Amino acid sequence: MAVIGWDGPVFGVVQLTSKDKGRSDCVPISTGAGTRGWPSFAKIDRILRVQPSEVRREGRCGAKDRFTHLVGGTPCHAGWPLDTTDDA
Repeated sequence: MAVIGWDGPVFGVVQLTSKDKGRSDCVPISTGAGTRGWPSFAKIDRILRVQPSEVRREGRCGAKDRFTHLVGGTPCHAGWPLDTTDDA
Protein backbone atom coordinates (compact mmCIF):
# COMPACT_ATOMS: atom_id res chain seq x y z
CA MET A 1 0.00 0.00 0.00
CA ALA A 2 1.00 3.60 -0.44
CA VAL A 3 -0.09 6.16 2.13
CA ILE A 4 -1.34 9.22 0.29
CA GLY A 5 -2.83 11.24 3.16
CA TRP A 6 -4.94 11.07 6.27
CA ASP A 7 -8.38 11.88 7.54
CA GLY A 8 -8.16 12.60 11.24
CA PRO A 9 -7.05 9.38 12.90
CA VAL A 10 -6.86 7.18 9.76
CA PHE A 11 -4.50 6.93 6.79
CA GLY A 12 -5.76 7.15 3.24
CA VAL A 13 -3.98 4.44 1.23
CA VAL A 14 -4.06 2.92 -2.23
CA GLN A 15 -3.14 -0.65 -3.12
CA LEU A 16 0.10 -1.49 -4.91
CA THR A 17 0.63 -4.03 -7.65
CA SER A 18 3.51 -5.17 -9.85
CA LYS A 19 1.21 -5.54 -12.87
CA ASP A 20 -0.58 -2.62 -14.45
CA LYS A 21 -1.98 -4.69 -17.38
CA GLY A 22 -2.42 -1.49 -19.37
CA ARG A 23 -5.15 -0.27 -17.02
CA SER A 24 -5.88 3.44 -16.78
CA ASP A 25 -6.39 3.18 -13.02
CA CYS A 26 -2.74 2.26 -12.32
CA VAL A 27 -0.03 4.89 -11.80
CA PRO A 28 3.68 3.94 -11.95
CA ILE A 29 5.42 4.72 -8.66
CA SER A 30 8.69 2.78 -8.83
CA THR A 31 11.04 1.61 -11.53
CA GLY A 32 11.90 -1.74 -10.03
CA ALA A 33 13.93 -0.89 -6.95
CA GLY A 34 11.99 -3.42 -4.86
CA THR A 35 13.35 -6.69 -3.57
CA ARG A 36 12.54 -8.53 -6.80
CA GLY A 37 13.36 -5.69 -9.15
CA TRP A 38 9.82 -5.40 -10.52
CA PRO A 39 8.20 -2.05 -11.27
CA SER A 40 5.43 -0.99 -8.89
CA PHE A 41 2.10 0.59 -9.69
CA ALA A 42 -0.53 2.17 -7.46
CA LYS A 43 -4.15 1.25 -8.08
CA ILE A 44 -5.93 4.59 -7.86
CA ASP A 45 -9.49 3.42 -8.38
CA ARG A 46 -10.28 3.59 -4.65
CA ILE A 47 -8.90 5.01 -1.45
CA LEU A 48 -8.85 2.69 1.55
CA ARG A 49 -8.98 3.83 5.19
CA VAL A 50 -6.41 2.19 7.45
CA GLN A 51 -5.79 2.69 11.16
CA PRO A 52 -2.10 3.50 11.83
CA SER A 53 -2.03 0.65 14.37
CA GLU A 54 -2.87 -1.76 11.53
CA VAL A 55 0.29 -0.89 9.59
CA ARG A 56 2.80 -3.63 10.30
CA ARG A 57 5.76 -2.74 8.11
CA GLU A 58 7.68 0.38 7.35
CA GLY A 59 8.41 1.36 3.81
CA ARG A 60 10.37 4.10 2.22
CA CYS A 61 9.75 7.63 1.12
CA GLY A 62 9.28 8.05 -2.59
CA ALA A 63 10.26 10.95 -4.79
CA LYS A 64 8.07 14.02 -4.38
CA ASP A 65 7.26 14.22 -8.12
CA ARG A 66 6.00 10.60 -8.13
CA PHE A 67 3.89 11.26 -5.03
CA THR A 68 2.40 14.38 -6.62
CA HIS A 69 1.62 12.39 -9.77
CA LEU A 70 0.02 9.61 -7.71
CA VAL A 71 -2.17 11.93 -5.64
CA GLY A 72 -3.07 13.99 -8.72
CA GLY A 73 -4.32 10.84 -10.45
CA THR A 74 -6.37 9.60 -7.52
CA PRO A 75 -10.06 10.37 -7.89
CA CYS A 76 -11.58 12.35 -5.04
CA HIS A 77 -14.39 10.59 -3.24
CA ALA A 78 -17.29 12.43 -1.64
CA GLY A 79 -16.90 12.61 2.10
CA TRP A 80 -13.13 12.04 2.08
CA PRO A 81 -11.39 15.24 3.22
CA LEU A 82 -7.96 13.79 2.44
CA ASP A 83 -5.16 16.03 3.70
CA THR A 84 -1.93 15.77 1.72
CA THR A 85 -0.52 19.19 2.52
CA ASP A 86 0.58 18.86 6.16
CA ASP A 87 4.34 18.40 6.64
CA ALA A 88 3.91 16.50 9.94
